[in-house]
Amino acid sequence: MLSPDAAASESAALGLGLFDCGVDPRDFAAAKKRASRYPNFIAGVGLHPWWIADGRCGPAEVNLLCEVAAQERYIGEVGLDFSARFAGSEPLQIQAFDRLCDTLVQHPLTGRVISIHAVRSAGAESHGLLIPNPDSPVIIFHWFSGTSDELVRARDADCYFSVNERMLASKRGREYARQIPLDRLLLETDAPAEANTETSAQSLIKSLTRTSERIASLKNCDAKRIESAVLTNAHSVFDLR
Repeated sequence: MLSPDAAASESAALGLGLFDCGVDPRDFAAAKKRASRYPNFIAGVGLHPWWIADGRCGPAEVNLLCEVAAQERYIGEVGLDFSARFAGSEPLQIQAFDRLCDTLVQHPLTGRVISIHAVRSAGAESHGLLIPNPDSPVIIFHWFSGTSDELVRARDADCYFSVNERMLASKRGREYARQIPLDRLLLETDAPAEANTETSAQSLIKSLTRTSERIASLKNCDAKRIESAVLTNAHSVFDLR
């Protein structure tokens, strides 16, 4: 198992491109510095709703997120999680997400990309994020778990969807993966599974391969077709070389 810096080095050597989504804006400076050393590595500034819900992050981190996000093209992981275990934290989550959305509207950047965590809260269109306009960011729904109607609305708004192995472990996740158009599909690992858990580039590649193979089975096509579509989408979204 490798540290983040070592995993980044190994991934670059293997030609793996990664969107490194943050969960705490205090970690972004180190992530951006790490990404600057490797081609096809992108660091996103994020504040995970779990960190807000359990008190690991508060107003100071929300302020930092907005300050940094105003100048950054890549945002994530951010969003809302209204699952039962976070009951009571919804107002704090909404306040933080509203602050971020207001900041992004006030400081538009061409080609901005946002990775959104949405559990029982996929109606992000209430924040105007899904309303197309020249400055609209690219929206990626990470591990989509909303309703069927929300999936259709997000799909019709040309959002992207990143799929991982654990999403495919559920019947709903598999059905959603089957419905996601190839030109809106991205792969993810959602690794590491927990904070301070180390990983390796080889483990990431194996996870991505298993995911593409499972999606190919669901869509009744060849895994190479899935990989080709995902690569094309990633190049488009992230301007990869």
